[in-house]
Amino acid sequence: MPRKLMVLAVLAILLLPSACSKDAAGLERYLNCAAIKKVDIVFVFDTSNSMGGEINELKAIANKFAADLETSNIDYRLGLVEFRDFPQTCGEGDKIQCGSPGDLAYRLWGNGTITSDIQIFSSWLKDLKAGGGGEVGPEAVLAALRHADSDMLWRDDAERAMIMLTDAGPHPDGSCCNAEGDTLEGTIFALTGQGTRVYVIGPDHPSLKKIAAETGGQFYKIRSGLSLRPILKEITQAMSCRFNVEVVARCLNKTLQAKATLVGNESIPYSAGQTEAWMYIDQAGEIARYNLSYNKTEEAYGAEAPGVCGSLNLTVYGRVEQKSAVNTTRIECEPCQNTAEPESLSISGRIFDDDNGNAIMDATEPGLESWEIRLKKSDGSSDMARTDEKGFYIFTDLAPDRYELSAAVQTNWTATFPENGTRTVELDAVSESDINFGLRIPVANIAPEIADLTAEPGSPQIAGTAITWTANASDMEGDQLLYRFFLNGQAMTDWNADNTWIWTPAEDGKNLICIEL
Repeated sequence: MPRKLMVLAVLAILLLPSACSKDAAGLERYLNCAAIKKVDIVFVFDTSNSMGGEINELKAIANKFAADLETSNIDYRLGLVEFRDFPQTCGEGDKIQCGSPGDLAYRLWGNGTITSDIQIFSSWLKDLKAGGGGEVGPEAVLAALRHADSDMLWRDDAERAMIMLTDAGPHPDGSCCNAEGDTLEGTIFALTGQGTRVYVIGPDHPSLKKIAAETGGQFYKIRSGLSLRPILKEITQAMSCRFNVEVVARCLNKTLQAKATLVGNESIPYSAGQTEAWMYIDQAGEIARYNLSYNKTEEAYGAEAPGVCGSLNLTVYGRVEQKSAVNTTRIECEPCQNTAEPESLSISGRIFDDDNGNAIMDATEPGLESWEIRLKKSDGSSDMARTDEKGFYIFTDLAPDRYELSAAVQTNWTATFPENGTRTVELDAVSESDINFGLRIPVANIAPEIADLTAEPGSPQIAGTAITWTANASDMEGDQLLYRFFLNGQAMTDWNADNTWIWTPAEDGKNLICIEL
């Protein structure tokens, strides 16, 4: 790590700004902001030790939030789920502590009731208390979302929305702390199957961003001292002006053909970067995601999904600026025939610009259009596909076999996931999706920016009095910063993430305090 004499910035996590452009502003007039809209809203609240401030603020502004919903013509119901972590220690060898003893993984207040009575909702909030949660780190995010989606008493004729507040991401797939076997993709598929949108107020975590993006919600970056009031107001505004996703779908020769239009007061025109549509297909528990491309001639978003049969659950999402809508329907395709012939399978995924180089497809990282990806078969033959405007690709009509996929790395780009740019896929009885590739253009690391080094109490200090030194700096790339304090050229601390050092001088005199970053 390059080091330079400077001071560390206090970590400030900022609210993501809304996109704004002339085209974006023009789309507002197509939305229906007058009609009454039925929305069930469930707060999924992290009540671990560090969330006390957010709990107290939501208690204080609950009535105002309800009043904003009424003013916005929203026929609302409110529910509450709290979560921390599973109170267990697990794993082989070095044990992992998940939650603290006595913790709860999740709890549905009111036995899952979703109420229109703000006084009842406020009484639940009143009894919320922060505590436990184990070490700073992941919590039972996935279990809480899944149980909120499946166990709350949602209205059949209302839209579903969740507002998740947390300062931690979920446990990674395969972790023993996911005590009920939850996975990120499985949770997203369950939410999309019900058309549930998730608005996340949380840390800069790729899994949380993906949950919000894939379910048609929004992600808001939490920070110390952040007020929930403007965020909830923005979410209310996103719910108040509505549009519909109108879907026409049919099956032909075991291929699902889907077309979607976004309609508010009238049909909403396509605007690059401001409108989009995507869909999930659930075929007997096997779920796949497809991006819908806009067809100018038909003035609709469309996609084809080959190799489908039987009854399908189709969920289509649409987004206009920061607002989203969802349509869920059931499609009957040709019956699935049990024959001796191997089933036609597919491999699909995305090539994305891994701008931050973390080998994870973050929600804000775009797909790479018109990139070539090659598929090599076990018999030595090969096939080629190109990504669409969102970076998605698909190979269809594949038999069970072993396949090698490689993304063609263009000039000045380098592969980050996987590092060799090649992935091996074993197709057996089911198709494989999310076979993704990350690439980026390497950039030189930018040194952190110096701010200041402050002392409390200030100079002159008195011998025998404890002095707290605080370093402040920032890193525009978001790299983690480590600091080390020096007294008269001698290191007083090891490298760590603490930007403070307390020193009690034994005698009067001049001393030089420095910080390395």
